[in-house]
Amino acid sequence: MKKQRYREKRPRLGCMQVLPTRHTEPSYKRLLVKYGIVCATTPDAWGKWMQVCTDPTIVTLSMQIEKAKKVSLPSVAAPFQNLAHVLAAMNEKQLAELRSRVS
Repeated sequence: MKKQRYREKRPRLGCMQVLPTRHTEPSYKRLLVKYGIVCATTPDAWGKWMQVCTDPTIVTLSMQIEKAKKVSLPSVAAPFQNLAHVLAAMNEKQLAELRSRVS
């Protein structure tokens, strides 16, 4: 009887990945640069990420997204999980106000 080999169907992510990713910067920095909250050369992108995630408007919008998922108890970490969706849903005026509050 031959031993069957198990081939993993989904790719490994995070620290278990086999192949290196094509990105040199972390995803939180790429997201902030994409929406113009920080410039690409800013060394303290993590601090800005924390400021953006704890902004009251971001928290309320991400909680609305959480409630739309029909979750009985919304997560406290929702602003950190849903930030990309929240920033994509914001218009230019809201993004400009966010940039002025964070800067």
